[in-house]
Amino acid sequence: MLYAGYGSNLDPVDWSDYCSRPAHGVDPAGLRPVTPCLLLDHRMTFNHRASRWNGGAANVLPSTGDVVPCMAFAIDDEAVWSVLDAKEGVGLVPGKGTYERCEVPALFPDGTVETVITYRLTERKLTKEWGDSPVGLVPPSKAYLEAVTRGLAHHDLPNAHLLPASEGRSAPAIQHVFVYGTLLDGEERGGVLDACERRAATVDGVLRDLGDRGYPGLMPGGGTVHGEVVRLPDDGVLLARLDQIEGMHAHGAPNNLYRRGFVRARTDDGPVWAWTYWWNGMDAGEAIVSGDWRTR
Repeated sequence: MLYAGYGSNLDPVDWSDYCSRPAHGVDPAGLRPVTPCLLLDHRMTFNHRASRWNGGAANVLPSTGDVVPCMAFAIDDEAVWSVLDAKEGVGLVPGKGTYERCEVPALFPDGTVETVITYRLTERKLTKEWGDSPVGLVPPSKAYLEAVTRGLAHHDLPNAHLLPASEGRSAPAIQHVFVYGTLLDGEERGGVLDACERRAATVDGVLRDLGDRGYPGLMPGGGTVHGEVVRLPDDGVLLARLDQIEGMHAHGAPNNLYRRGFVRARTDDGPVWAWTYWWNGMDAGEAIVSGDWRTR
């Protein structure tokens, strides 16, 4: 099972430093990045004080509809798992350390869902730190934020969630959607997004003409697909409306017409992480050679 890292373990500098300590002595390359992923129905929070960082450290909590950007790593050596456990303060008795391993569903770029392993603060640790008081914010140190920021950048991950989470606020980790068919400006359903900012963009993939259906489908592949990235409102209402339009009932649902995944779209202003909808049907149709629905 893949390990999903979301905090300081993303930072190659911090991870290499920890692995090089005499008590550990493992090759940091044993943590092998595989693919970006999003922890489903979780949010990042800073509700634990880490003495090593002299401030708050990241944690993830269940939160319906939210996601946490991660890098999914493959680990073949049990010694690497042991070093990760030590870094996260995993106790010998389950639930009695600082963090503990847990299995959570993660969304992959192509819209598929797999279970991954990540670390979450134990209830015992939360109770020890907060007692009967409401669990609140522990502001992270500048050094910790720099480490996580460096890690997110190193793995080309979305970072829009980090600063708000460090201030006790919430913001979508992915704030755009890439559209390529009837939701384009001027197309049949383009009016749904009229109030939003649009920019021309391209992504990797293959665009398929689904024939009598009257709309295209995006599939993984080596071509270039032309479309637009659209800035979504933060409240999630419009994204839910797009899910409805695209027949996306729930992540991983077998009856989805499209799967909502995420892509790194290319724009004139640089790359943008965006949601998109991958065709989930059996009938793929003919490839649109131009990769552009408007010039099919």
